[in-house]
Amino acid sequence: MVRLLAKERAGEWRNLDAPAVRQAAITDPTGFVEFPELMVIDEIQRVPELLLAIKEQVDSDPRPGRYLLTGSARALGLRTLPDALPGCWSRDP
Repeated sequence: MVRLLAKERAGEWRNLDAPAVRQAAITDPTGFVEFPELMVIDEIQRVPELLLAIKEQVDSDPRPGRYLLTGSARALGLRTLPDALPGCWSRDP
């Protein structure tokens, strides 16, 4: 479903299961999420520090639909997440 949605828009797909991609995200979270178009980040739970970097980007440029976050765990339920992301939702109660 995510691939179909992202296919219709120019964008970047980054999978944090890949060691090199994950290391880049850990090393420079802010630089990792800087992208002017749609960025799909798969397995976001692997680098929760990215959530604050994304929040910073959204705070400075609130255009909707810039980030599509996926993962196999409830990323927004992580205990280490210090702040909520604006405009995020989860289907879980």
